[in-house]
This record gives sequence, C-alpha cells and structure tokens, in this order.
Amino acid sequence: QPLDEGVLAEGHDARGIAVGHRVEALAEESERILAADVPDRIREVDDEDRRQAVHRQDELVPYADRVRERFGQWLGQQAGQGRHFTAEQARWLDMIRDHLATSVEIDTDDFSYTPFAEAGGLGRARDVFGDTLRPLLNELNEVLAA
Repeated sequence: QPLDEGVLAEGHDARGIAVGHRVEALAEESERILAADVPDRIREVDDEDRRQAVHRQDELVPYADRVRERFGQWLGQQAGQGRHFTAEQARWLDMIRDHLATSVEIDTDDFSYTPFAEAGGLGRARDVFGDTLRPLLNELNEVLAA
C-alpha cells in the first residue's frame, strides 16, 4: 500500500523504514568492521623504515643549493665515465649551473643574455662544446632542475 507524503517527510524512506534506525545500524556495522580489520593491517614501523618509505628530509634546502649539489654529483659522474672538461668548458658549465639555479631551465636563447653574452654568446658556446652543446643543455636541464 503506498505511503503518503507525510510519512516520507517524517524521516522514513519509501518502504516506511525509519531512516534514523538504518543510519545507526550502518554506523554500528562500520565500527564492527573497522575494529576487526584495522589491527590486522597495522604493523609497527620504526623511524628508519618510515624515513626510507617517504624519503623525508629533515630540513628544507634552498633550490640553488640543491642545483649546486646535483651539479657536483653530475661532474663526479662525468669524471667517473672518463669525460673531462677543459678550463673554458668548466667556466661555461659554471655559468650554466648558476643560470639553472635561478631560472630552472636553460636553452640556447639564454646565451644572448648576461653572463653568456659577455663570454661570446651562443657562437662561442658552440665553439667550446661543438655538437655536444644541445644534448649537454638537455642533460643539465634534466639532472639539475629535476
């Protein structure tokens, strides 16, 4: 037999069941499931596990410092692979590093600006690095600005 609108407005669903009783029953069932299930899923985690899991750093490091640190690591990797740079290339690499520390990215267009322009700009950079200039910039963008 159909219910009238008054019954629905008083807190019953279309079947005539009091809504409040269903909500209470659902809450009790949820608590029962959580009480049974959660302890089985929890295991004790020591501080070292937690640090490794989230790779947490205890202090914030300024971006420029992070770029310099990554640059030093990158230079070490290059030396380990037998790749060495001339004094002039090292000077250019330092300028590129400093640029990345403040601009997040470097492209050949940036060689039109200070300090690159004063050192000869894109033409000189191409003389110094040859065909490796563009791949080098891509690599440094990836490694230092990551």
